[in-house]
Amino acid sequence: MRLCVGDLQLAVRAKDDAYMAESLAAMRRSYASEREGRGTLPGCIRYCTIRRHLVNDHGAVRYAYRLLVTCDGPAPERKALVPAAGRESRTAAIDPSMAMMALCDSDGDTAFLLLDGKNPRTKAMMKDTARRMDASRRATNPERYRADGAFDKSSVNAGTGGKEKNRSSRYEDLYMRRKLLLQKQSENLKGRRASLCNALVRTYGTIRTEGMRYVALSVRAKNMRFVKGGTIASKSRFGSTIQRFAPASFLAELRRKAGASGATFEEINPWTLKASQYDPTDGQNHKHRLSERIYALSDGTAVQRDLMAAFTILHARREEVVDAKTNKKKTVDLPDREAMLAALLPFIRAMHGVMDGLVKSKRQLPAAMGAGAWTTPQGTGKGLSPVDVPHCVEGEIPALQRACGGGQQAAEVRQAPRNPSKSREGDSPPGTPPL
Repeated sequence: MRLCVGDLQLAVRAKDDAYMAESLAAMRRSYASEREGRGTLPGCIRYCTIRRHLVNDHGAVRYAYRLLVTCDGPAPERKALVPAAGRESRTAAIDPSMAMMALCDSDGDTAFLLLDGKNPRTKAMMKDTARRMDASRRATNPERYRADGAFDKSSVNAGTGGKEKNRSSRYEDLYMRRKLLLQKQSENLKGRRASLCNALVRTYGTIRTEGMRYVALSVRAKNMRFVKGGTIASKSRFGSTIQRFAPASFLAELRRKAGASGATFEEINPWTLKASQYDPTDGQNHKHRLSERIYALSDGTAVQRDLMAAFTILHARREEVVDAKTNKKKTVDLPDREAMLAALLPFIRAMHGVMDGLVKSKRQLPAAMGAGAWTTPQGTGKGLSPVDVPHCVEGEIPALQRACGGGQQAAEVRQAPRNPSKSREGDSPPGTPPL
């Protein structure tokens, strides 16, 4: 395969797999049909895009180029997206968050889907590269640093008299190496998300989630509030976390893959359902602070906030009601309390198994999971054991659920004191759905 750019012809190396061979064969059939005057067939090339990326060429970081070809017609079906047996009868509910997603399915399984794409080895290399870059910058700009080692903002370059810094050839090499590590981390995150989405659309015929406005969660808080001691709390919110984990990109890719594989993707209205506030034991909504990841139901049962929200989304029903203001019919999503009470005990057992596995894990987990707060109702402290939690799943979701320590095995339903509290001012910005 060759790419023609004006009078220049460049060789293009494609991946040697069945998916790429089928795609190239469709392009050749469409091209031959068009040349013979029989019209174009599905698979004809619409346009091409050349994208530059970094590669490691025997220790030297340099730029390479990728050819992105956009073709007409449906894409060849990947084997990873072939539906599993019994997929149509399975339903999964996902409570969207930022660093992780809580999942609850119709088979009684619960799990956390981690979106983190960090690699410990890559993280260590980035830290070492940043240290070497700082040492090189200090060696080439000694006049810009004070005696205590701090950077002097009022200083100027000794050679040019400007504010720019001198960069050695070693610094430029380290800078390119750091860009390559950041690129690897981004590609690793995309690969993990793709594998997770493939497993979800293979396993479940219906995927439900809650509509989430991540743009509203990234803005700064408007109201000033104080913490203990009279210190002004930071107004910054979840911008860096959203940039790091890209949860909206995960949901968009999951929606696209579900449509391509024939699965159903549903979004629940968070304003009418209020999944994180509904208590099926008394049928009422109770507000909780955003930092309150573990709370107790009205009967004293300790639950994890996100897993309970996913359980509520799973048992949501859609009804038509008459709006009292406009006197018009509208569709709302409401919790099905009878169905929730019938499936509550198996869910509690599975949830306690998952949380017990997280407490025993030695891995650094997102604070939103509530593994540290889960020890409070147990009264056992933060015990650690060599139990690892995988980032993503390959194949069936129950395999991830069992690896996290959950399952259908019986677990003692622990009690926790009721701690009703009002939402803290500044927890959610105006226009944000209830979390």
